Amino acid sequence: MTSDGLSKVVCDRYGVPQFSGDVAAFEEYTERAWDLFYGRDGQDSQASTPIHLRAGLTGPAYEAVRKLSHEKLRTVGEGGKATDVGMKLLIQTLKENIATEVPVKINELFFTAFYSPDVWRKPQESMQQYIIRREQDFSRLKESSPETSISDNLRCMMLLTFPGLDHREQLGVLSSVGNEYDFKRVSHALKIQFPQVSGRSVFRNDYLGCRGGGQQANTRPAKWRASPGRFKQHVLSVSGPHDDEEHDEDDVDGERPMTLKM
Repeated sequence: MTSDGLSKVVCDRYGVPQFSGDVAAFEEYTERAWDLFYGRDGQDSQASTPIHLRAGLTGPAYEAVRKLSHEKLRTVGEGGKATDVGMKLLIQTLKENIATEVPVKINELFFTAFYSPDVWRKPQESMQQYIIRREQDFSRLKESSPETSISDNLRCMMLLTFPGLDHREQLGVLSSVGNEYDFKRVSHALKIQFPQVSGRSVFRNDYLGCRGGGQQANTRPAKWRASPGRFKQHVLSVSGPHDDEEHDEDDVDGERPMTLKM
């Protein structure tokens, strides 16, 4: 189950959980698999539960266990009563395969939470939707990496920085909560002060200075032209790298002529 109470695993009409290998859903899948096994206690189908579970696997999860024989999965004891040996083999084999995917998954979750375009509010999102989505990003990271600790003031800072508000609006929100980075209060202020931001363009400030690309501006050859009197005017046109994303308020499209008097 996710932190918001929504299930990540669905079951077919026979109650068999479906699973494709999602790291974040493995714990819930395991719980549902054991529920199915013990829920069949006393039935002939209990011993075949591991086989039924394998039939509900797809993708990497199925590839991890497809070579396990029916004899190893369908295990019975004295009197033909089902044992959990086959179940443990299936779950352990899946777990070993999932463990190899955990570092990759955690890396993806770290980028999603801190350093991907998704940290920004999407233009079609309301402030409420944006806040819920960002909290889910942090929750998924915490579920996959329990040792990860994200302080309340850091979450608050990111929440205030990336909803696409300009600098004046951010200061207004912070001022309304007494200039304290309190996550709950800032979250509430954002929802109250900007309930109709859905459809509004997202103001993205280039905090890392990436738009310049670390390259020098392209400089065109100097052009000379005559000017009245004894002096000549040197006009140097400088064009910077074009940016396809939204511009800051201080961005200037096109060329900016620089005039030097000689």
